[in-house]
Amino acid sequence: MAVVINKELKEALGPELSTQLEDTLKDKNVVVELQDNFIPKTRFDEVNEQVKTYKKTASEYETKVADLTKNAKSQEELTAAIKKLTDENTTIKTNYEAQLQAREKEYAINEELRVAEPKNLKAVRALLDTEKPIKEQLEALKKSDPYLFKEVTAPAPTKGGRGTPPAPGSAEADAALRKSFGLKTETK
Repeated sequence: MAVVINKELKEALGPELSTQLEDTLKDKNVVVELQDNFIPKTRFDEVNEQVKTYKKTASEYETKVADLTKNAKSQEELTAAIKKLTDENTTIKTNYEAQLQAREKEYAINEELRVAEPKNLKAVRALLDTEKPIKEQLEALKKSDPYLFKEVTAPAPTKGGRGTPPAPGSAEADAALRKSFGLKTETK
């Protein structure tokens, strides 16, 4: 009886292991070789488990299909219920989008009113048409009814250094500096 070991396998095992293998199998008629289509046991077990899972899933689907065919007479009821739920969902979605748009519009109006600085927010808001551009309406109201809005003016200069200072390099600034240092003001 002969033990035949493939050359690639001998190289892979090394001289020591290949000799041990030959000694162990010398009484048996065995051919040992590496094959190109060899599949490791772990991969085999993995694929085998997948096949079992697929078979189990397929059988579950078959039972579900059988149950559905038994209830085929109530299909119209299911279809009606699905249509009703779809219609309700569409209505809810439309209402929600309308509320979002109304809220965004409200925020935009409030921002325009905040920038315009009305004295009485409710009074000015009552005069606005929300379907028309707010900015244009506010400008028109400022021109026609300026008493509704706060006046935006620069504070007048007062003693004590408060107020708007004169522009640097102007005659007014020069005179203010001379006066503060006790110098005579020049007159031209």
